[in-house]
Amino acid sequence: MPHCGGSCCGGPDLGGTRRFFGKEAARYGRSFERKGPDAAQQALIDLVQREGGPRGDVLDIGCGVGPVHLSLLGRGVGHATGIDIAAPMLEEARRQADRVGLSDRVDYRVGDFVALAAELPDADLAVLDKVVCCYEDVDAIVDASMAKTHRLLAMSFPRDIWLSRLILRIVIGVSKVFGGGFHPFLHDWRCMGQRIADGGFELAQSARTLAWQINIYRRPTAERASA
Repeated sequence: MPHCGGSCCGGPDLGGTRRFFGKEAARYGRSFERKGPDAAQQALIDLVQREGGPRGDVLDIGCGVGPVHLSLLGRGVGHATGIDIAAPMLEEARRQADRVGLSDRVDYRVGDFVALAAELPDADLAVLDKVVCCYEDVDAIVDASMAKTHRLLAMSFPRDIWLSRLILRIVIGVSKVFGGGFHPFLHDWRCMGQRIADGGFELAQSARTLAWQINIYRRPTAERASA
């Protein structure tokens, strides 16, 4: 498989990411309550539904306050597991699950998904919504995600166009100065797509917003096994 970016010496330092998103949890929760999923999240949800929706459980990696998995649960998914590095995000996700009456169908785990992956249940759908651009070792998180899903891998990441790359470089520069230890990462998205293909998945659905690319990958062997 191609090497698309990662840590050379041990796991990533996620302390800055944990602090940054922990401070944003309440704001994300208020936004979800007022507006529902954002445009990229709604596109991801709709594309998953075009693929027949999850036929089993959902693993929502970097789930934040829960807009994707709570929306899918509301459409009939049986169970979801949400993982996030920031405990305040999961506290807010639990509150949102209680608010919509879905708390009995979701479990939450706090921590680094790559480190926790062996302990987590497999799923029919794994979701990486705006996660790969916030994780240094993109190879590790993509590989772990593919290993945990039986059928679908859904993700959103910055569009691979010059304007998005320029904006992201500016955000990275500003974040390194003022971000308290957190900054996003500009990975090679084409390389990532090739790595996913080499891992046995094919691109099934795609959409885009102004800033985000949304891709749904399908494991063809799973479709043949269920035929």
